[in-house]
Amino acid sequence: MLPELRPPTRSAGIMLTRRQRDILAYIAAYLDANNGVSPSFDEIRSFFGIASRGVIHRHLTALEERGAIRRLKGRARAIEIIPEAERQLHCCPACEKPIPPSALVCPNCETPLTTGKPMPALGFPFLSHRTQAEIAADEAAAA
Repeated sequence: MLPELRPPTRSAGIMLTRRQRDILAYIAAYLDANNGVSPSFDEIRSFFGIASRGVIHRHLTALEERGAIRRLKGRARAIEIIPEAERQLHCCPACEKPIPPSALVCPNCETPLTTGKPMPALGFPFLSHRTQAEIAADEAAAA
């Protein structure tokens, strides 16, 4: 039995396309209807009438990069929705584009990153730019 889609909730700070919001809502409904078992790529693909599993993979990767879901690598049906309270938006200070929360290097501009302190006015942590001298000093101290 396919779950009925419920309207997706807006997540502060996470920008999703309409299709990504629909897929996230479908996964949430499927998890509720099937005792926490997540849908397969083929089930998501057939529900939305998408011909390619690769398109589903790209959408799920985008949801994971934005911190909306978590997947266990190498396991089937291992999609977990991250509660909104745990979602964090990180931005690279050099290029100001969103980056995955666990990134050590910005995938957009390859700037080395370190977690900064949360900015209370903005409500999410920024990542601070590290110079090559700071990185070298840290490596020398660790050696």
